[in-house]
Amino acid sequence: LQQSNNMSVISFIQRGRTFTSFNAWNRRNLNGNQWNNLTKNRKFSSEIDHSNLSLAERVRTLVDCRKSGVLTTVTKKDKEDESTPLFGSVMPYAMDQKFDGNPLIALRSLEVHFKHIQDTPKVSLVVYPLTPLHVAPAHVPLPRVNIKCFAQEIEGDRVSDARDAFIRRHPTAREILEKENFQYFELQPLEIFFLGG
Repeated sequence: LQQSNNMSVISFIQRGRTFTSFNAWNRRNLNGNQWNNLTKNRKFSSEIDHSNLSLAERVRTLVDCRKSGVLTTVTKKDKEDESTPLFGSVMPYAMDQKFDGNPLIALRSLEVHFKHIQDTPKVSLVVYPLTPLHVAPAHVPLPRVNIKCFAQEIEGDRVSDARDAFIRRHPTAREILEKENFQYFELQPLEIFFLGG
């Protein structure tokens, strides 16, 4: 396990370049046949030389290539009700340079995550690659990253920028995002934990 709260890693997460072809778990921009060819040739992460990529570049690539991760939030508010002090779920996110490349999430006010963030704005976002159905995850050296973040609510004129960024990344969500009342949050990295696979 590699841990870093080094500002060079955090700034790379926010503003760095992305490598979308250095190994098979980078599925972005690959169609099904291309992905099948990569897996058929077994060009997995462990078989490719990463010596020319820094830790920050590998982290940035993984986060950029995915559209969702596992968001975990916690609350300290209800001491008597221990039913949901900790809550995790798959959460779509978007990234945009207008927000320094930080992950953006959209929440409704009734959601558990929203209520938790109002009480305790420190959250965790875990991002990992998917594998095709015919390849067992245990046979693939999968990298994953856990980003501890401060969830900053987006307000004012920046809300439309966040919504537009989210729609660009998740175009099928346009109707619900425009019809319902969502709050947008920028996840500002505090610490990064990376396991290279």
